[in-house]
Amino acid sequence: MTITINQQTVEVFDGAQVKHALLRYFVANNLDKSEISNVEILDRYGHLLDHDAPLSNGQSLSFNVDALAEKMAPQQESNPRHEETDQV
Repeated sequence: MTITINQQTVEVFDGAQVKHALLRYFVANNLDKSEISNVEILDRYGHLLDHDAPLSNGQSLSFNVDALAEKMAPQQESNPRHEETDQV
């Protein structure tokens, strides 16, 4: 079956589920596969899909790549204590 994710075509086996298409997409784009479970995937009408949902040939899916990139970016440690050395 041919599935489109974020305007990129991936091939999956007949009977595949959303999670299988996501795996193909992540492997093809060298993305961290451990993040697949964090992806909110939408159909062409903007409806949220479960990762166990069955797919049909020609189906188009999308997810927010920017949101995924934010989750994958290393968190900067914020230091709320700014000690000033203006002591005389």
